[in-house]
Amino acid sequence: MPTLQEEPLTQITLDLFSKDVATLRDLVGDGYNVKIREVVRTYCRTVRQHNAVREKLSGYLTQSTS
Repeated sequence: MPTLQEEPLTQITLDLFSKDVATLRDLVGDGYNVKIREVVRTYCRTVRQHNAVREKLSGYLTQSTS
C-alpha cells in the first residue's frame, strides 16, 4: 500500500510479541510494518465509523416516544 503524500506518518516504537513478528514475517515478508499500519488503519476507521453512528443514534434514543 503506497503512502499518501498528503498524509504524514508518525514514527513510534511498538513492542510486539516475538511470535507475532515471526508470523507476520512468514506471511508478508519484510514489509510486515506496512501490514501492521494497515491493520491499525482499518481498526481506527471502524472505531470512527461506529462512533459516528453512535452519535447519530444518541439523538434518537434520547427523544421521548410519548
